[in-house]
Amino acid sequence: MANPNPVNRFQRGNQFGGRTKGAKARLSDRFFEALSADFEEHADVVIGKVRENDATAYLNIVAKLMPRELEAKLQVQSIPAGLDAAEWAIVADLARFVRQAGAGDVPKEVVAQWIMEDLRGRMAAALPQLKVLPALPPPCPVAIPD
Repeated sequence: MANPNPVNRFQRGNQFGGRTKGAKARLSDRFFEALSADFEEHADVVIGKVRENDATAYLNIVAKLMPRELEAKLQVQSIPAGLDAAEWAIVADLARFVRQAGAGDVPKEVVAQWIMEDLRGRMAAALPQLKVLPALPPPCPVAIPD
């Protein structure tokens, strides 16, 4: 039979058009059905032989079956500024009180300064034996928790 004209070789309706419709899918389906049936029947024995005779191949198979990317979610529980859990709980309570008292629109640094100044005054009145009261620290760079 003569080779068809290259200009219209792969056009519709051409009797020389290659494999019949669905042939590739039928071949793939049959192959995977046979492979699946064989695997169901012999998998345990073959896997055991591979593991015993070729540990490298066994580990390569395992590695190829593992997901390439793992998604991990970490939640770090650290308390800023070197506070212990009880001190941090006090800070959190204080922040909630400031919000509930309606000072939510006042900058947090200003509220912190008010609290420190009030505490300093109370300490001076309650502990007159203290000659030098602690200096007020600069505004805290750590945000007060919500």
